[in-house]
Amino acid sequence: MSTQTRQYKQLTQGQRYQIEALLRTDYMQKEIAVSVGISESALSRELSRNANDDGYGAESAHALASQRRVTATKFSKTDERHMPIIKKGLLLGWSPENISFRMKVEVPDIALSHTIVYKRVATNKVCGGSLYKNLPRFGKRRYKAGKRKAGRITIPGRVDISDRPAVVDLRSRLGDWEGDTIYGQDAHLVTLVDRKSLLTLIGKVDTKHAEVVAESMIKLLKRVS
Repeated sequence: MSTQTRQYKQLTQGQRYQIEALLRTDYMQKEIAVSVGISESALSRELSRNANDDGYGAESAHALASQRRVTATKFSKTDERHMPIIKKGLLLGWSPENISFRMKVEVPDIALSHTIVYKRVATNKVCGGSLYKNLPRFGKRRYKAGKRKAGRITIPGRVDISDRPAVVDLRSRLGDWEGDTIYGQDAHLVTLVDRKSLLTLIGKVDTKHAEVVAESMIKLLKRVS
């Protein structure tokens, strides 16, 4: 496995902030992947694993990925004995309770309560597995990447998207910036995306006040002017 491939599996928090900002635009996933510097499949995997009901958020995605790495190191030899049994039982349509009962009857030397089955399935899901889909009461949940709920503010002098020139939608020239804000628990971020090059600028602000956000955007633009 190449070094480049391994890098795809462990995105930085900065890359995740960039993904969140670009998902708020009208770009395709292929374009976003190129801009972030990862493969399209890596981006698709990131969205499917780390999005939640509100969409994709950089902070929550990074926390989920970090937890997944920690959890993955906790598998023991006991887990290795349990997993083949659990997989087979779920594929046969058994519930965790059924699996536990049959193990007590047929293989009493391997302790496997229904609680352990549920925990193993949950751990498998955190690590990117799909065993949970075989649970009898499993119901599919849909994740809408790029539609995370976020606070909105009105920036002084801002041009509404409906009033911007048609040439901006063509993405044919540099310098047409699309701004947004990302509010997290630990920080408030201002993002600017150039609609042609997909260059993404990210700045940190201490408050959500419109004047502060506008000032941050001006400073970001001065860096590339």
